[in-house]
Amino acid sequence: MKLLLSLFLTTALFSTVYSQAFLTLTVTADTIVTEKYKPEKIIDSKRIFLDMSYSGYKIFNPKTAEKIKGKYIEKVQLIYTDYPKDSDMSILNKQRLLSLYMTAPFLFDDKDIKFELIKQTGADSKTVFNFYHGVSVIYRNAPRWEYADSKKTYFENVIAGKEILSDSTILKIFSRNSEWDNMLIVSDFTGSMSPYIAELLLWYHLNIDKKKNQRFVFFNDGNTTPDEKKIIGKTGGIYFTEHANIDSVLITAVRTIDAGSGGDAQENDVEALIFGTKKFPKQETVVLIADNSSDMRDIELIEQLKKPVKVVLCGARSHVNIQYLNLAYSTGGSLHTIEEDIMSLVDMKEGQTIKIGDTEFIIKNGEFQAK
Repeated sequence: MKLLLSLFLTTALFSTVYSQAFLTLTVTADTIVTEKYKPEKIIDSKRIFLDMSYSGYKIFNPKTAEKIKGKYIEKVQLIYTDYPKDSDMSILNKQRLLSLYMTAPFLFDDKDIKFELIKQTGADSKTVFNFYHGVSVIYRNAPRWEYADSKKTYFENVIAGKEILSDSTILKIFSRNSEWDNMLIVSDFTGSMSPYIAELLLWYHLNIDKKKNQRFVFFNDGNTTPDEKKIIGKTGGIYFTEHANIDSVLITAVRTIDAGSGGDAQENDVEALIFGTKKFPKQETVVLIADNSSDMRDIELIEQLKKPVKVVLCGARSHVNIQYLNLAYSTGGSLHTIEEDIMSLVDMKEGQTIKIGDTEFIIKNGEFQAK
């Protein structure tokens, strides 16, 4: 069953920075009919539940989704009840999926994630409120070798033109800024970044013969280190390659993915930037490929960066993460989304404003704040 979600979000529906934005999501989902949902037994995996009411779309425990940010997601199940019998639940289920997107947009970034609609048919007016309603997400803490191998095959297919990319953020930004050369490319390689990793590899494959001098640093936020043991500035999970060939870059990408897919909702972007600039001091152009939906756990280390950072922001659909805006501003760099290049940050002064996407920002006390 293929669901095409095309809804106009208003402040009446969602009171968030996404309000007054038009968003189209396409989700392909299998429908499974059961009298009453019972979670199936899973081996070597874990599960979280995002709870909803029988007739509503609001997620009651949205913070639970933070537990799976950067994990390897296997399956997402939307569980609802067919009551009254044969009612049209399509609009309500679209709202529920849209609510899920607002809470955990990374669940919609990886085409390998399987979606299912669980339709419960055994309820009546007395029992319907005893049935479970909400979302079940099945995940693994870290990728296995076979997962890394499947990603390697996917990346190779993208490079060979056998797979069609669903996003073009990196390709468009690098195409608009073709003068960038002698680059140090530092990229987030945690779980939700898979489509953008494929883009980066494709871009490099297409441009490797243009004699551009590039070096790569990839990070996964600490390999499989438990979140509570991650130390700012010493989180690790950083890999690099200095060989200018696609095979070396691909191997390094797969090594980074196989070693770990992240953990909580924060990443060690600045640590990786510091590592890269020290490892490759001759690289003049520093580019960070970042996940807009993830914060930086080590933003306090920005003062250690001595070169401007060009921030390529992935997943910035209608707003930008203010942390990355301030990273670009504080280093004298620039911010780049799929739609625009913001190059004037270095010239901005206290009290000046700028509008990016749907949000207006103002400089107060030396940093950007949402106006």
